[in-house]
Amino acid sequence: MAGMGEILSALRKQKGVTQEEMGKALGVSMQAVSRWENGGAPDIMLLPALADYFSVSIDELFGREGGAIPAEAAILKRLGGLPQEARMEEAFRLCWAIQRGLSGETKFHGRRDQEALREYMAQGGKHHARVNCDSGLTEFGLGKRQNWCFLSPEPEGGRHAALYDRERHTKLFALLAQPDAYDALFLVLGRDQNPFTAKLLEKALRIPQERATEILDAFVALQLISRSTLELDDTPIQIYNVSYNAAPFIPFLTMAQNVMDIPVTFISASQFRTAPYIRKESKEVAP
Repeated sequence: MAGMGEILSALRKQKGVTQEEMGKALGVSMQAVSRWENGGAPDIMLLPALADYFSVSIDELFGREGGAIPAEAAILKRLGGLPQEARMEEAFRLCWAIQRGLSGETKFHGRRDQEALREYMAQGGKHHARVNCDSGLTEFGLGKRQNWCFLSPEPEGGRHAALYDRERHTKLFALLAQPDAYDALFLVLGRDQNPFTAKLLEKALRIPQERATEILDAFVALQLISRSTLELDDTPIQIYNVSYNAAPFIPFLTMAQNVMDIPVTFISASQFRTAPYIRKESKEVAP
């Protein structure tokens, strides 16, 4: 059984922090951390703080089996303990670890792996990682312009039943194929929470009022925006607001960009799929 010093050293490296950073977080010196890792023992009063810092149980610090905190609980504790502005970056890092695990990687090199991820995210070019298997698929995009991840387990019954929606899909794509509607989409998504009228589109896109209203009606139908009526001097005016349901358009546009800009540079790509991409149940009738 490994001693506490070895366990603390392994946990610190897995977390990707230096002895100095660990010491600052726990209110002790770097020398104290070094002593612990070389056979010394931390004060018993520090054990709860150490367990919290590494998201493990106190039993696990002593190398006792069965004392590990479930991964889900550790993630909740880790993210919940961070400031709101730091959670998304940390969540992305954890998702990247999941991606690597799905690819078959089992070793974590601590700070070296974290620095590599930051380098990929900061570079001007785009890097991709993909896992494609019968149980689902993942896709990661890393680069200076945007970083994103997509993970989707294979749905029961196949993706045909989950995705096929000819009427609504073709209506959406037909709408966005119109240049003024496409520009209006970005104009609307760039709005803050202030309400607006059709005049916003008329002025910005230089289109007639009737066309602006037509586009906004289509956006209302998509629940991209909401509409209400304001009575002003006995004249009804249509007021619009960006809806909370506009959020899914961001991953939609991100993946559309990924489809058009075919990935060339892959950090990792694992292909285990033997089934078709769009699998149907045999009883389904082909469109």
